Amino acid sequence: MFCQQTSLPSIHPVADTHIQEASFIKQAWYHPATQAAIDDAFGTALKPLRRHCDVGYVNVQLSEGGPAAIYDYTEVPAVPKPAMANKDNDESLKSKWDDVPIDAWHRDQVPAVCVVMLSDTSTMAGGETAIRKADGTILKARGANLGGAVLMQGGNLPHAAMRASNCTERVSMVTSYSFADPDLDDSRCTLKTADTVNEDMASIRYAHMDYKLRKLRDRLDTALQRLDLQRASGATPDRNEIEPWVREQISFLKQTSWELFERAPNYMEREVPDEVLREYLSDV
Repeated sequence: MFCQQTSLPSIHPVADTHIQEASFIKQAWYHPATQAAIDDAFGTALKPLRRHCDVGYVNVQLSEGGPAAIYDYTEVPAVPKPAMANKDNDESLKSKWDDVPIDAWHRDQVPAVCVVMLSDTSTMAGGETAIRKADGTILKARGANLGGAVLMQGGNLPHAAMRASNCTERVSMVTSYSFADPDLDDSRCTLKTADTVNEDMASIRYAHMDYKLRKLRDRLDTALQRLDLQRASGATPDRNEIEPWVREQISFLKQTSWELFERAPNYMEREVPDEVLREYLSDV
């Protein structure tokens, strides 16, 4: 995977203010028309994540030429290969690798992603996203073709990438999202796949803390709006409403602390057992 590090536009300052490249990509992803289309397709308002490397990063599937061949790519998508015979109709064409994922089953470290295909995959064989449903069965979802996009709530769906063949190239661009409503669950925004070897972890931790504190600020602003309405209506503060909200925010901050200081090294690239978090949050 090749990761294009981007900062956010000037209206969204972040800790990594020295990163100023990829202006076109930022403008495209933050354009109101783009956001409106994404919200409409997803069905719930989303918000691009503010953290390091969450906007417009690029995934490249290596071809026979290996990493060096990537530098031969041009701005124009490669011409697709001729279509192959349909493996579903000819058992002799099937390989033992057809149903083997090329990466481990996982959930994303973000609530939702938008994946835009930058290559012509019209004749590609395989390459689906395998999704494990609640009943244990596997759904193979075909990705978008050139210029199309797929939205997925990858933080909650166990999934894996299937092997792709008969394609000259397979390049996609991904942007990560959280929910625009600050009160919706944000526990899937984690540091699970942070690169502790090649990345500046101090910068990543600062960016994650920045994101979480801004999310908390949005929750407080929403709570203040509700408070103003209740006060205006003459209502009395309700303990059964306020105390659960307070506990939820304490838990939110404790989970943030766990991600910053407990995630590495024991729970990178894997899910945290429920009992581990329960113990950490036991004083909430």
